[in-house]
Amino acid sequence: MRIITLLSFLIGFHAVIYCNTTDSLLNILDESLTKRDIYIRQKEDKLLQLSNMLNSSKTKEEEYQRTKQIMEEYSYFISDSALYYSKKCMDLATELNNDEYVLDMKLRTAHLLSFPQLFHESFKILESVDPEKMPTAYKMKYYSTYIHVYHNQIKDINDMFYIKKYKSKQSAYIDAYLSIAGKGSIEYLRILTYKYYMDGMIKEAARTMNLILQYPDTTPYMHAESLFNLGEVFMIAGKENWTEAKKYLILASIEYNRLAIKKNPPLMYLARILQKEGNTDRAYSYIDMAMEDAKTFSNNYRHSIAEKTHMLIKDTYYDKIRGQQKSLQYYLGIISACLFLLTVILILMYKHNKILNRTKQELSIVNVALKEQNHIKKIYIGHYLTMYSLYITKLEDYRKSVIRKIKSGYTEEFLKSENNLLSNAQSEIDLLFSDFDNTFLELYPDFVESINRLLSEDSRYMLKDEKRMNTELRILALLKLGISDNKKIASFLRVTVQTVYNYRSKIKAKAIDEDGFEDEVKRVTI
Repeated sequence: MRIITLLSFLIGFHAVIYCNTTDSLLNILDESLTKRDIYIRQKEDKLLQLSNMLNSSKTKEEEYQRTKQIMEEYSYFISDSALYYSKKCMDLATELNNDEYVLDMKLRTAHLLSFPQLFHESFKILESVDPEKMPTAYKMKYYSTYIHVYHNQIKDINDMFYIKKYKSKQSAYIDAYLSIAGKGSIEYLRILTYKYYMDGMIKEAARTMNLILQYPDTTPYMHAESLFNLGEVFMIAGKENWTEAKKYLILASIEYNRLAIKKNPPLMYLARILQKEGNTDRAYSYIDMAMEDAKTFSNNYRHSIAEKTHMLIKDTYYDKIRGQQKSLQYYLGIISACLFLLTVILILMYKHNKILNRTKQELSIVNVALKEQNHIKKIYIGHYLTMYSLYITKLEDYRKSVIRKIKSGYTEEFLKSENNLLSNAQSEIDLLFSDFDNTFLELYPDFVESINRLLSEDSRYMLKDEKRMNTELRILALLKLGISDNKKIASFLRVTVQTVYNYRSKIKAKAIDEDGFEDEVKRVTI
């Protein structure tokens, strides 16, 4: 089953490793992190399954092996639980009276105690055993445990005196381990890589770590940790190596997420690089997850580092937010100013449109009036040209008649005819008024009805003859045609100016609105 799991991992890993850019790798990581809860549930289901198997153990040996397996699973997931099961393993090893099991559990417990910073307890256990009485395999494990405990202790202090002191002791255990370990083993290469790393030999550390990654029998947990260690090596090497550091830290983060490893979360280191590069949003998201993992694992040291990094990234993130808020306020000010200007423009346009509409209405009225006047001109010009032509003909005939009678000596007859013409003048005036009435009412067939709407009900006009107006209506007709001067009206109607004035006053007295009556008459349309 483990071989199948490892093969599926390797296939997936090789599919990922061929991505050309860190951006595409970051996208794959983000996609993986969306399944974070699924992977944690898978881990919990596996632990539950192992716990059920433990409860069904038939012998102490079987119980020990299954308890040890649970402890190993928890050693990457929750350190407190791993310590709990290591103590149970110790009790079972004692019951089994197996010195090898007891020694193995002491070394494992010493290592586990260093994660919650219980270094005194770790060293007390290590000091309680004699490496000279151990087989070589356990002596190697004894030295590597000292190396790991010192590593966690050095990471946890800031005093240079003690850092140098512990590094010196650690270096002695590294040399002791390398002197007895088989050079071809993975653990040997891991310790050798660490030695190169501590000595500042970054290229050698990276080369050796790459050899570990190529081993086919590397467990998924060890493979994930090796990716993380290689990323950390490149990160420590300086900014010029950050591209490589990011690549391996991303790959490690993907595997840590898939395996639900909470120890030493590589997301924390990746977040620090991204924060330095200005990718604040991702850095903030990743450091939150790293802190959550650190709390779950109960790793006080890693949690403190994560918290410091979180504070740094949070400050940068909030600075970015404040910068964005300032930009938003700036652009909001510009938008507000633009909206204000737009509002002013719209108001001006609205007022301008109102003026235009009013002007259009006025022009429309003027156009109607012009059309009306043009129509009136056509009717009156045609009509009066005919009348002028008729009167010219009459005058011409009259002139010829006068000349002929004078030449013939009919003076008395001429005088009699002149007297007859004077008596017939009124008939000519009546003919003129009749012609005027007919022509005007042809132009304004509803004129009298329109005038009546402006008068009180008991003062309205009733025409006896549909084509015949009285003097009052003729005055109103002349007003409609634009003739408002009393002298001109009196001249046309053959009456005095005072008579015209009296008629106009009388008509106004009949109107509903005396003051605006004549203006209303002028606005009557065809």
